[in-house]
Amino acid sequence: MFNLLEMDNSIDALSVAEKYFRNADHMIFVTYSLLNDVRLFPTVIHDLYEGFIQTLNAILIHDGDLKKGYDSANVRGLIYLAESKVFRKYKISSDFISVIKTVVEFEEAISSSKTHFIRENRFVVCSKNYNLKTIDLNLIKKYNVVAKDFFKKIKEVVMNNEGKSL
Repeated sequence: MFNLLEMDNSIDALSVAEKYFRNADHMIFVTYSLLNDVRLFPTVIHDLYEGFIQTLNAILIHDGDLKKGYDSANVRGLIYLAESKVFRKYKISSDFISVIKTVVEFEEAISSSKTHFIRENRFVVCSKNYNLKTIDLNLIKKYNVVAKDFFKKIKEVVMNNEGKSL
């Protein structure tokens, strides 16, 4: 994960986010199509997660709500800041937040879980208290579509106000 201290401005954060989203998209539509391997799903979730975080960083830096030195590892704090401060201001749908929170939960479950397995083309993660989370191709594709829409909306807001192109 890129630290916020490495980001000079919102455009840098958007550039990093775009790389993560492109990588996730490539793995879904090219790599998975070739390999047909469900074990790619955690990597796709990770890239979507990082892309969402960097996109949130971008809009919060742009709006001045995120200062250098903020702990960008506090993901829930970033989500709360974005939802409470900038989403209404720029008329960004709160539907994005529910998908972002779900991707964050998947990423946390995958990274903290020692037990996972594949069942019927689904990647299943078992938490410490034996709660199961499953990821399948349709869910991954849905999150990817939302990620593209979210990135496009945030990029539009940032670029319109900064007058630059990415």
